[in-house]
Amino acid sequence: MRVVALVSGGKDSCYNMMQCVIEGHQIVALANLRPEMKDELDSYMFQTVGHHGIDLYAEAMGLPLYRHTIQGSSKSIDKDYTITENDEVEDLFQLLKKVKEECDVDAVSVGAILSDYQRVRVEHVCQRLGLTSLAYLWRRDQEELLEEMIDSQLTAVLIKVASLGLEPKHLGRTLSEMHPYLQKMKDKYQLNVCGEGGEYETFTLDCPLFRKRIVLDEVESIIHSDDAFAPVAYLNIKRAHLEDKKVDDQNTSMLDRIKNLPMLQSFQLYSSLQLEDRITEDPEPACVRDGNPHPLADEEDWCSVFCDGDHVWITGLYGFHTESGNLGEITTQTMNKLKEALENLPAGQCDMSCVAMVCLYVQDMSMFAAVNSVYRTYFGINPPARICVEAALPTNVALQIDCYCNKSLPDRQTMHVQGLSHWAPANIGPYSQCVQVKNKLYVAGQIAMCPANLSIIRGGIVPQVRLSLRHVQRILEAMHCGMDKITTVVCYVTNISYVQTAKRELEASRASEETEEEFGVEKISSMPPVTIYVVVPSLPKAALTEWQVMARNDLCDINVKELTHNSQMGLFRCSLRFLYTDEEIISCAISIDGSIESVGDSLTKKVCECLAKLLCQASESLPNTITSRFPLRIFFCPSQLNTNELHQTINHDLELSWSKSKIPVVLVPVLQLSSPDLILAACS
Repeated sequence: MRVVALVSGGKDSCYNMMQCVIEGHQIVALANLRPEMKDELDSYMFQTVGHHGIDLYAEAMGLPLYRHTIQGSSKSIDKDYTITENDEVEDLFQLLKKVKEECDVDAVSVGAILSDYQRVRVEHVCQRLGLTSLAYLWRRDQEELLEEMIDSQLTAVLIKVASLGLEPKHLGRTLSEMHPYLQKMKDKYQLNVCGEGGEYETFTLDCPLFRKRIVLDEVESIIHSDDAFAPVAYLNIKRAHLEDKKVDDQNTSMLDRIKNLPMLQSFQLYSSLQLEDRITEDPEPACVRDGNPHPLADEEDWCSVFCDGDHVWITGLYGFHTESGNLGEITTQTMNKLKEALENLPAGQCDMSCVAMVCLYVQDMSMFAAVNSVYRTYFGINPPARICVEAALPTNVALQIDCYCNKSLPDRQTMHVQGLSHWAPANIGPYSQCVQVKNKLYVAGQIAMCPANLSIIRGGIVPQVRLSLRHVQRILEAMHCGMDKITTVVCYVTNISYVQTAKRELEASRASEETEEEFGVEKISSMPPVTIYVVVPSLPKAALTEWQVMARNDLCDINVKELTHNSQMGLFRCSLRFLYTDEEIISCAISIDGSIESVGDSLTKKVCECLAKLLCQASESLPNTITSRFPLRIFFCPSQLNTNELHQTINHDLELSWSKSKIPVVLVPVLQLSSPDLILAACS
């Protein structure tokens, strides 16, 4: 892509340019926001100290430099940003708008490492302008990153200090000179070695992308705050010049100048995942699509709304095929049903902003783009987390939606990263990577996309499973959670042969994060999550696996209950596993297996009766203090259970309940379950 690099003069913006080049992008212009008539501006968003030396960047790199004077201030300082008059973010918008118009750029290079505040605002501007944010330093390990910068021949000096352990005497020293001392201060004062806490700022004098190096001739040291413990001081660059570098550098491309440097690159993904000996040339073919021979009765409105305190579940939203076959119209009608269902709740209780998690099933993955184009119009800046898979839907159903909502918006946090990085994939649709409501986390479906370019990793099922699980792990870590806190997992695969690999890799991933026993609480490693594996026809981007994960930050006082039950004269073997507290069901798994041939007629009805009895037995065996509802997602094969009969029996005849309250049930038709003997698999 053609890239404009946002440059502050600091090490991060400069090194991210190098990362963009090594990933195959072309830097075509530089952009900078400068303060008006001041050496430094107290900005939440931009580094402004050192701005006097920015003009030299253009000549040093041989690129045009676009500058814009900051006229606004940090008016909107919330974690999310919306267009705000006279905010400094609008200055960034005007700057990048001009660059796009004149240089035809596709992307923006930004050196954010940990600042969600900065990332959110740059991504907001990029979204408005149709640009891609390239933030290859995002969430990198700071010690590793600083060492990598130094080893990659980036020369930068400290031009501002503002932290315990740093003094005015450190101004002007290079990163390589300061490296051991910064590490020492990290150990002593928990200083961020890359300065992400505002401990220090830098000015880059040279890097391999420069055709000339910058030499500081005259600087002025300014004491901004003479604090006894953490004085704030900065250098004002009064005079500087450019110095020619070796002739060899003048005739080589940017990429050629850095290709042999020890920089993190996307092709190193295999080694970082320890995959060198686990790659196969071709993946197993997807399972043969049997299809669903049963159309769903479309004369009935299957939509149901369940409320329990702040919790709202909406199930049974079906988009039926129409004569016109217009997917946009079908999606609009289905999403309008969802919106109306929320609006019909008591006034002011719930709306689309309360939706935390959406499960979207399509009849054919080729519908993905058309459905997305409509779906995105129903949500704002922080959409819900979402999974999207192709299911074995009835012949007359184009799409199926169910969702979980929570009315308690103040207790909601969202991870919604839209830029390319080495961390985890940006979203490829209108969804957030994770939504947390109180202590529960809902992670969007994760497939094995390479974060740097969003392509699916090659090499078969092992690389895909391992990478997609790493995405889950990193997203949870960013939300201050971990793999050891997972409560529910649904793993979608496109071939039954992938299930054992997925099981093995999930166990290994969780084992690497075993928690220590603390305050008498049992290790979570002895309390594995509820896990279900199902085979579906197709996944986004032709991925081989997708993970749907729920986690919970607080795992104190979790209990486990396992029940087995033989019914219908021993024809069915039923098992149930609950994770629960004295107040609520955290998660549950239900499986029913048996010999279909020996059951005879009315298989669907008998299975449903077995399920109802099992839930009744469980309700009686758990504490009577558990009165809250929990949703039940039932996976089944339409080649075994009749879709219409299953819907009718579950939704009308039996009405599955808990503590005398009907529970939300979602029916998901799939190609296969994880075992040939399984007739039904369900989870909460």
